[in-house]
Amino acid sequence: MKIIAIDLDRHTYNMGLLVIQKSNVDHKNNFILSPSISTLEELLNNVRKKKVRYQMNHERMLELVKIGGIVVYDNTLWFRIVAMPEECIKESMNQICITY
Repeated sequence: MKIIAIDLDRHTYNMGLLVIQKSNVDHKNNFILSPSISTLEELLNNVRKKKVRYQMNHERMLELVKIGGIVVYDNTLWFRIVAMPEECIKESMNQICITY
């Protein structure tokens, strides 16, 4: 897990930085000096591009695998969700997990 702090004013961020440091999560923190709307839109577009790439890879693998062949996906055992009943999986986990 990473923390993204977006603000137009570094001073505002610095006011809360002491709390972040005391919580021992400052190594996970990424401050972006920017308008939040444009930054969030850019992050969302990056996630969408990655999803499209995964889908394209999947479709091409299906074209290449022979009948009876097996396609194995790396990272499919993340968070043990492959072995969990679907109703136990958070909605956010049904999507490609990208953490910032």
